[in-house]
Amino acid sequence: MTPVQASTIPLFRANKDVVVEAVTGSGKTLSFLIPILEKYTQLHSQLQPSDVFSLIITPTRELAIQTYNQLQLILSAAPFNPPPPLLLVSDPDSSVHDDRKRFSTLNSHILIGTPGRVEEFIGGNKGTKGRGKGTGRYSNFEVLVLDEADRLLDLGFMGVLKSIVSHLPKQRRTGLFSATMTDQLGNLIAVGLRNPSKIVVKVTSKSRKQEISERRTPAELHNTYIIIQQRDKLAYLLKFLKDQLLDGNNKMIVYFPTCATVDYIYTILKQLPGSYAPSSSSTTLHSLHGHIPPPKRTAALTAFTNAPSAILLCTDVAARGIDLPDVDIVVQWEAPADTRSFSHRVGRTARAGARGKALLMLSAGSEEGYVEFVRGRQIPLTPHAPITLTDAPDADELCGRVRSVLLRDRKLHDMAVRALTSTVRAYSKHEQVFLFRVQQLDIAGLATALGLLRLPKMPELRGRDDLAAWRDEPVDWDTYAYADSAQEAKRLKKRDESKNENELKHPSKPLKAEAWSVKKGNRDKRSSQKEKREAKRRHDKAERMKQREVGSADSADSAEEKEEEQDWKAHILETREAKKLKRRKLDKQQDKDEDAMEMDDDEDVNGNGNGFTFDDL
Repeated sequence: MTPVQASTIPLFRANKDVVVEAVTGSGKTLSFLIPILEKYTQLHSQLQPSDVFSLIITPTRELAIQTYNQLQLILSAAPFNPPPPLLLVSDPDSSVHDDRKRFSTLNSHILIGTPGRVEEFIGGNKGTKGRGKGTGRYSNFEVLVLDEADRLLDLGFMGVLKSIVSHLPKQRRTGLFSATMTDQLGNLIAVGLRNPSKIVVKVTSKSRKQEISERRTPAELHNTYIIIQQRDKLAYLLKFLKDQLLDGNNKMIVYFPTCATVDYIYTILKQLPGSYAPSSSSTTLHSLHGHIPPPKRTAALTAFTNAPSAILLCTDVAARGIDLPDVDIVVQWEAPADTRSFSHRVGRTARAGARGKALLMLSAGSEEGYVEFVRGRQIPLTPHAPITLTDAPDADELCGRVRSVLLRDRKLHDMAVRALTSTVRAYSKHEQVFLFRVQQLDIAGLATALGLLRLPKMPELRGRDDLAAWRDEPVDWDTYAYADSAQEAKRLKKRDESKNENELKHPSKPLKAEAWSVKKGNRDKRSSQKEKREAKRRHDKAERMKQREVGSADSADSAEEKEEEQDWKAHILETREAKKLKRRKLDKQQDKDEDAMEMDDDEDVNGNGNGFTFDDL
């Protein structure tokens, strides 16, 4: 057993809840499959056809399929004839209704799936009247496993997991497994675990028997980095992959930040000549990301796994938990936005004690500080040997070659634009914003590496001072066509519609056929009118100058007149205010006299001021 298996299996099979943290590739999957199967072997005779015994939840469908296949392999050697497990993942050819049919047909007792599909299966479709009717009985439920638990929380599945746990009995065993742990796991532990045992497996050096404190990567992994310019990225990547193929490293994975970048680089490498691209007849090229349909994703993983020599271009969808055997090299086009993904990416190689290499490509500038940042996270990182382009095309030559490929089909340039804009957008959302500042990103250099024909309109390009060296490819964009005839017809239709719309908004006056004498007369008339306007403008200017001169001569007299006028206005205002004040005093005195007269009238004969008697009433 591996260290994590030796530490986890005795506790988990002894009815203990566990939280397990160990480096990727250390054997965590068997750490929960073996206790589950041992309990299942003991209690399977007590289970009814609709009982659910165990549930395993993973963040991605690829990891769920991998765990399902491993469990199937072990069950095939069981001393009894157990029913097969049920796989619950998103599939365009299989709905939740189909999953329920297979559950009743196979009599499965162990479920493996992704959070959304599992919630639909267990909780049912929720309607206006409350919770829908789920599938399966859970009175004999025993074990719940959350694989890659921190990734489940990062993807926003906290509410879904709470909903799933609410359908399960509290008397159960629960295990959380991951290569990295986050602070959010405390909330999940409070919901789903009871007094858990935490198991942290650290990497030790076998030669000196000294513990490497909190190392997050396998001990046999040679983790390196290289500092290059953005414009040289594609050229250096292709040269590095070629060198590794010559050295006998046949399985390689390259991680890109976005799905659009994966699609574009994959398409370009498939169309570049053999002298430029690293793939050949013996080396196949594959792509994998979250926007590819599930059947094609499964086919790509299978083809990469079975190929003797292959290169996989992918996003972080293939970074966690997936066991891809015999991977020799892992390359990262740029640092991942989430630091935890770094250890998961490089963990696809050097698994289970094997040797492996990893290369991180960083740009010169503030990104160089990422090296010390990663080292502070207990991930050793050393500089890679310089990569020379003596026998390989440089950035300018490769850019020209890529542009020639793009000129064949306008669709390729659209893909290049999406790759650039999505990469810049992902760069702006990096967690280490103090190191990865989009204001310092060499967008023009990145566009050169991708071979763009022209820079797109982007808000990140406003006010840039580093775009002087950029040169657009001379292209007639009106005739630059799509290779697909249907797409080209759609473009032409849209162009004509926009042209007609502009003509309706801004109609042009039709040209009239006029004689030469009429045209000359019109020209003479316009020139004479222009001369008259100029003469009038000069005359008005001279008049204004005269008025200024007269005004300066009479300035003293006008000042005295203005002063007398202001004094006279002030005298009139004072007179009016005095009259108003005198009128107010007279009105107040008159009101006092009337009040005194009323008081006299109200007094009775005895001098009392009651003002009325009962006779008055």
